[in-house]
Amino acid sequence: MTDFIDLARQAGENHAQGALWGIESHDLDCTLVAWTKGKGVAKHTNDEVDVVMIVMEGRALVELPGKDQQLMQGQLLLIRKGTSRRIEALSDRLVYVNVHKRRKLMGLKDRGDYEGRSEPR
Repeated sequence: MTDFIDLARQAGENHAQGALWGIESHDLDCTLVAWTKGKGVAKHTNDEVDVVMIVMEGRALVELPGKDQQLMQGQLLLIRKGTSRRIEALSDRLVYVNVHKRRKLMGLKDRGDYEGRSEPR
């Protein structure tokens, strides 16, 4: 089975902040995220999976060890597991997609969905 999602439409119809939409398969997790200027994701380290961040709209500052990276629409950043990072919107609206290998569900057993996410296929 395949799924087609119009991410530009999803982002255009939802003006909230944080995770706007997400889908999982047995292998992958994909999340559409948006922030307004100055907002974003606090510094943290993901020790589980590599993450691909693709900017769809706006500009982002990604603080990484040893080098900050600015990203704009159409640019991709591969963030390897074990790398600490902080993400901040530099434009009025930042929209990006995160894609990574599906993580283990923590503390949820025998449930196919959680927190409004799509059921694994």
